[in-house]
Amino acid sequence: MFRRILMLMTMLIGGVVVLAPQSASAHHPEVSGSAECNDDGSWTITWTVRPWANQPNYDWKITSSNADLYSPQGRQQAVGSSRFIRTEVRPATDQWETETVSASWYDGSRHIAGGTRTSARVYRPDGCTSNWTYPAPDCSALTVTYPEWLPAGQANDVNVRIENLDNPGEKITLNFHNDDGDWSGTQAFEFASHPNWPGWTYFQVEWAQVAGTNYHWEGEVSCGQPTTTTTTTTTTTTTTTTLPCEYNPQLPPGHPDCVPPTTTTTTTTLPCEYNEQLPPDHPDCVEPTTTTTTTTTLPCEWNDQLPPDSPDCQPDVTITVICAELSVTDEFETYWYEVTNNEDVTLEVTWAGGSVVLDPGASKIVGADQNGVAISVNGEIVATADSLDTSSTDPATNDDICQIDVEFTKDVEGPGPDADTLYTIKVSRLSVDGEVAEFEEEVTFDLLDNESKIVPLPSTMNPLGIEYKIEEIADGGASLSAVNPNSFVLDGHRGETISVVVVNSFASVEIEKDSSATTVFEGDELNYTLDVTNTGVLTLDPVVVDDLLPAGVTYVDYEVEGDAGSCSLTQAAKPQLVTCTFDDALAPGAEAPRITLLVTVDSIDPGEQIVNQARVRGTYEAPEVNGNANFLDEAAGLSCEPTEGEVCDMSPRAGVTGGTPTTTSTASGGPTTTVVGSNSATTTIAAELPPTGSNGTNTMVWLGALLLGAGAAISLLVRRQTA
Repeated sequence: MFRRILMLMTMLIGGVVVLAPQSASAHHPEVSGSAECNDDGSWTITWTVRPWANQPNYDWKITSSNADLYSPQGRQQAVGSSRFIRTEVRPATDQWETETVSASWYDGSRHIAGGTRTSARVYRPDGCTSNWTYPAPDCSALTVTYPEWLPAGQANDVNVRIENLDNPGEKITLNFHNDDGDWSGTQAFEFASHPNWPGWTYFQVEWAQVAGTNYHWEGEVSCGQPTTTTTTTTTTTTTTTTLPCEYNPQLPPGHPDCVPPTTTTTTTTLPCEYNEQLPPDHPDCVEPTTTTTTTTTLPCEWNDQLPPDSPDCQPDVTITVICAELSVTDEFETYWYEVTNNEDVTLEVTWAGGSVVLDPGASKIVGADQNGVAISVNGEIVATADSLDTSSTDPATNDDICQIDVEFTKDVEGPGPDADTLYTIKVSRLSVDGEVAEFEEEVTFDLLDNESKIVPLPSTMNPLGIEYKIEEIADGGASLSAVNPNSFVLDGHRGETISVVVVNSFASVEIEKDSSATTVFEGDELNYTLDVTNTGVLTLDPVVVDDLLPAGVTYVDYEVEGDAGSCSLTQAAKPQLVTCTFDDALAPGAEAPRITLLVTVDSIDPGEQIVNQARVRGTYEAPEVNGNANFLDEAAGLSCEPTEGEVCDMSPRAGVTGGTPTTTSTASGGPTTTVVGSNSATTTIAAELPPTGSNGTNTMVWLGALLLGAGAAISLLVRRQTA
């Protein structure tokens, strides 16, 4: 059964930090960062590293990081306020910066833990590259110094608005556009050189806009003097002259011929005042109606500081690169981006092969087939993403590949092999081709006991994720091998580290055997004691002891300490086989109740040795019937051939030797052996005496006579010295 591992991935707009919400392993530092813009377009990051929240009251310190030293240096106590801080300045051309930190924890001088890496990424705030400034214009020109890091296509347009102060309200916007490319360095945009300059001598510069920055200059720069109007006044002097005759200037006024002449009046009719083709009294001779047409030009729909025909008049939509996805054949097949609608209206954003509808202020993660894709609104390109690094397909060396770190740890429990034994781990990735789905090898590597290794595995931003299977293909002969988890699904980029632990458990059992005497005679009773210990880390159940008795003894009875088991004669013919089974499971490290077997010595020659050896079998997993489990060979004895899920051990050989009769004394004079008899009764057995008249008796008679003679000689010698 596969288990999905969900990962929270927070994307960043305007300098927000992308952080792993938690680490997949204990004793890890927690990294966060914040960013702010500088006036020159660069941006400053403040990194903060805090201790693992679940391990207070220990000392800790940073052991490695990307660059500068953190403050303070050395150890701190891992309390709630404990933290390390450093700052760094990044150029305007950097879109993000990643910090990877390792830390170690100490209890006094003892190193507790360390080495786990934690990473965080901080993105450049949006305003850093779009709010650079320029000085105010003067009366002749607007002078702009363009930043070196300004992207192509953003330094080719300038607008300046000027008002005619001789005729207030009359304004003109001068547009300077570079049709051949971008301006760079310092450029002066002179008003008088513009083809649309009206030649005003008294004006005011009130607004300027430069493509490539969101900063707009506004102010009042007055230039020139008002135009002077000269009015000419004509004075007319009237002189009155009296003529001699009113009607004839050649006559004096009193002349009799100074009489009024005959007058003929001629009337001239002027045409219509408003239409000379009409008489003045025509009904259509009326004053015409004057119609005034006012044309209002609206500003740019997306930026009211720009004219509608400005090349920068476009919606504010941004696209940020995330990562490139690797296929199972190590080919780049999908490039992932985050698209954000910064406008207050819903927009449909399109690109080659795809589209998405974004609500106001919304962001979405999208995949495209093109690296460095351009996005459009209403058929016009509004933004182009940076290209991702595709020079390497190794996630360990290329951060632009969609990936998540997986930490593999090896743990060996019990009496395993040597410390330098290598265990091999295989990671396989699910490949789907039509209706066929199969796992293909992604990476294979070796681990030593107690070793941890971080392996970056390819991931995806697709919520369906990539499924992986983990298996151990070389387990060092372990009884049990457990991989936890043995499968997972990866989606997202960076963030938390997934932990995989591979545990190898070894089962083991030992048996010791002893006898109650070292020398026995025919007819003696003898005890064999059997002690079993679980020397592994797995519980054994059932635990079975087999004792193939020597042919010279006969089984009588048994005793299991505390009545914790039972024994039975499973082979009555000699050599007899006794099989004992404990009632309870045997825990790791535990000793089983002692087994005592009572036998009778049937026949044994002086000096002859009979040897007994027992076997113990313990099952730790899935007991299976094994036809050879009780296999014995009269010549070779018991063999230790454990089946699957079973461990086995042979006891040391316990031997006893036949005694040699040395006296004719009563039974009380011979060696004795105390044994546990039938039904747990204690019995004392005397050694068997040799028959009367045997070679042994004659020897004893001669030895007695010799001792009597020696005693008499010593007595005479003592008397003689005394005399």
